[in-house]
Amino acid sequence: MKITPALVLKSVPWQETDRVITMFTPEYGKIRGIARGGSRSRKRFGAGLDPLTYVQMHFRSWENQDLIRLEFCEPIESFHLIRNEVLRFGTGFYFTEIISGLFPEREANPEAFALLLWGLQRLESGDHPDGLARKFEIKAIGAAGYHPKSGSCRSCGKESGGKGNFRFLMEAGEILCPGCYNGSSGQVITGESLAILNRVPSLGWEGLNRLRISPPVIEELRGIISNYIRYHIGGEFRSKHFLESIRQGG
Repeated sequence: MKITPALVLKSVPWQETDRVITMFTPEYGKIRGIARGGSRSRKRFGAGLDPLTYVQMHFRSWENQDLIRLEFCEPIESFHLIRNEVLRFGTGFYFTEIISGLFPEREANPEAFALLLWGLQRLESGDHPDGLARKFEIKAIGAAGYHPKSGSCRSCGKESGGKGNFRFLMEAGEILCPGCYNGSSGQVITGESLAILNRVPSLGWEGLNRLRISPPVIEELRGIISNYIRYHIGGEFRSKHFLESIRQGG
């Protein structure tokens, strides 16, 4: 029997009473398992199989088998505020989709686990979802090894801090200053947004908690960084459409 803290990413019915659960753990990375009787056994699992739940998971695993077997779990934190506010709920699922997309199965990444736990706890504590999401995105691409080379122009080396517009090159993960941009593809990104993009990776949790991002920068980075993440995972986020419908009032 193995025991690990885990964050539930996904839970789907399987056969009549079982469930297949996808979890993220610090020691084992992303793992999937079968919870026998998970759809009806309150004694063994309670609400611990619900997505966006922090639990202590007890499981068994065998070599050459992709799925583990969940024996029982002890809920640690259920994030009630997230479940009761639709924007927080959608943002929480967005966080799980980022983690699930960027990190492969069975690859330990304690930094990514700590990031997801921090993101959900800050959502629960009342942080504004949009500003928090930008911090989460930037930290996630760093933990996955994809942080762009955004400190200076890739052509002339001009530093990106301060005022002025640059161009963000999605495929290269690099930037061009106005003097070096020659009309090729790329998204406009301001120096203010680049300053946040460059600052966030070096901050610890307390520094992230104190960091304030202006609304214009939040909006600018929303499109750029989410597109950059989608480029690397090769797919779309279901939660993105849900969040957009909320913002549009529909």
